Amino acid sequence: MCNINNDKFKYTYNLINLIAGIIWLIISFNLDNGDGTFIQRAGSIFVYIGVYIEFNIHMFPNNKTIKQDMVNKYIIIKYFAHLYIALGTLLWGYGDLIFGTVKW
Repeated sequence: MCNINNDKFKYTYNLINLIAGIIWLIISFNLDNGDGTFIQRAGSIFVYIGVYIEFNIHMFPNNKTIKQDMVNKYIIIKYFAHLYIALGTLLWGYGDLIFGTVKW
């Protein structure tokens, strides 16, 4: 059984959440009926995942207790979380305008 306090488990868990967000965006893009509403919903999920991961990273123990290679991985995950929040906000707010007017 995985220990929730294990650093590698937390890193893997957050990485899986990032991948799930990409998969949800692809599924939403394919399910969209042309008006961009599914893309907006994917944007809201992106924001949620980004905030959730940012919260998880904030809850990690002090960097002095973590091996340096894990700190670098957390920083990468944190940058992706920020990217998800920014991209998700853009999609959530303007997804219908961006993807609703473009005919694929």
